Amino acid sequence: MRNEKGFTLIELMVVLVILGLLVGIVVPRVLDLRDDALKGTAKANLRTLRTELDLYYLEKGNYPTSVDNMDGSLEKVWEEIDNHDNMNIFYVNADYTVRLEIEGEHIILTPDGLGEWQS
Repeated sequence: MRNEKGFTLIELMVVLVILGLLVGIVVPRVLDLRDDALKGTAKANLRTLRTELDLYYLEKGNYPTSVDNMDGSLEKVWEEIDNHDNMNIFYVNADYTVRLEIEGEHIILTPDGLGEWQS
């Protein structure tokens, strides 16, 4: 009988199957957490934007008619959201309807409040 050290093919296959199962369970959960975090960040940014839009209204008596009319801290908040890699933000109309899109889903901010995520 030989005195060789090492693992048998069966042992290696069992380890690979176990690793495959772990990856199959963990990776989807991690990806879901990333999406949830991104959506939470987007909602927080939209709440900040809403506050800035309301302050703009108090100072000027109207909402900005376009992104070009934004100034000061409102412009800074808008640019921070707009420069985010995974977020696309659109100023829909002059009564401040804002649409934010993330990977095929969107959420709407209006003067009445923040909507829910939709596909």
